[in-house]
Amino acid sequence: MVKKIRDLNERILARARDVGSNAPDGYERALRGMADFETKIAGASQLDWVKALAASHTTFLTEVGTLYANALRGTLTDRSVSEP
Repeated sequence: MVKKIRDLNERILARARDVGSNAPDGYERALRGMADFETKIAGASQLDWVKALAASHTTFLTEVGTLYANALRGTLTDRSVSEP
């Protein structure tokens, strides 16, 4: 009985790690989608300053998002290595 509980617990933890490790990828995809949409909308503008502002904002958004996601990945990797 104890072995069954231990095996179930290990499967639950493994699944939780898998789901958690996929979260940063989903976050990055969502940010890229928002940035692409913003770029598309700004491209329809006749004003150059609106296009430039949107380009700067999307660059900032994707770079900060990538840094955040990479830091999160590093944290998840560090935890999974240190835990049994």
